[in-house]
Amino acid sequence: MSDKKVSIGLGIGIVLIPLIFSWFTLRKGYSGKAKIISFSWLAISILVVSLAPPPEKPVAEENIVSSTTQQVSSKSQEPLKTVVEKVEPQKWYEGGEVRGKTALDWQKATYNQKLVTAAGLYQALYNAHKLAPSVSSKINSVDDLRPYAESLVTALDTSFEEKEDPQENKQMFTNQKINDTSIILMMMQGHLK
Repeated sequence: MSDKKVSIGLGIGIVLIPLIFSWFTLRKGYSGKAKIISFSWLAISILVVSLAPPPEKPVAEENIVSSTTQQVSSKSQEPLKTVVEKVEPQKWYEGGEVRGKTALDWQKATYNQKLVTAAGLYQALYNAHKLAPSVSSKINSVDDLRPYAESLVTALDTSFEEKEDPQENKQMFTNQKINDTSIILMMMQGHLK
């Protein structure tokens, strides 16, 4: 029995998303060499992701209090008055998003923009009744979208990891749309109908 050849599509899948596509080589017919290469790449990818510093998250949950002092009058003997105003923190799902743009835009986006984008995608699919029942049944408020959005941000960060060579990076990611890749990742996670 001859070994199956690793197709171009499977090879690209293993390079971009090794966590999912490496398992395809476990099926009958793939050579030991193909299995070793795909799982070695998976191990390297996991090692790189685990050693990478965590993205900075904005401090949005804390109440931010700013105070300013004003002098009532330079001639008067009155003490300085302190004016305290409470500034409402930005909610985690508010802010700019990069939905509908390319992977290059994703690479430049802040964590909050990525999180807002991912939550917006899940919300749009929820409203269109396109999410799998296992996901949609767990969503009762916007805060229930957060774990799914965070998971999608991590998956997209891995998929759109910036290449060291700027020209290679631009060539590889110019035409990759955030929405398209998000849908593929959501399908592979079983989050869509």
